[in-house]
Amino acid sequence: MIQDIYQKTMKYTGELYKDQEVPGTEANYLLHLSNVAVEVIIA
Repeated sequence: MIQDIYQKTMKYTGELYKDQEVPGTEANYLLHLSNVAVEVIIA
């Protein structure tokens, strides 16, 4: 269940922020969000 919610959220967020980058990098904003989510999950 949590995996389904996470995947739907990532898909929605990917579409919403597809053209945004993390300031000072060329990384897509979704990369930042997924890294934060992993830190929260393993905490």
